[in-house]
Amino acid sequence: RTNGSNRYHYRFGNELNANMVLFYRWKWKQFRLMPQAGAALLARAVDIEDVQRDIANTLSGVNLFSGVIGLSIYTERIGLRCFQSVPLQHHISNGYTSPKLLTNLQLLYLIPSKNTSK
Repeated sequence: RTNGSNRYHYRFGNELNANMVLFYRWKWKQFRLMPQAGAALLARAVDIEDVQRDIANTLSGVNLFSGVIGLSIYTERIGLRCFQSVPLQHHISNGYTSPKLLTNLQLLYLIPSKNTSK
């Protein structure tokens, strides 16, 4: 995402977010299971506090590389996903902050369609 300046002459840093996940799917009784593992990258340039004078906000900016593991379980209409993101390498806010584990839990309702694969 690229950003322009707002009416206060503040410009948020441009951002790049990339993910790669490998998974395997198999059926067990009435469930479909999908264990997953991958990596995530978040890079965000520093913000510019005053575009006209080119003054950077040195407490902004992010470089974060994380490992991601998770499991998804599906039935015919309901799904449950659980992911955990583990920071492996980071530089956030000029070193004043550091990331922790991120856990994401999702409950899904699957809308049936005529072309649903079993």
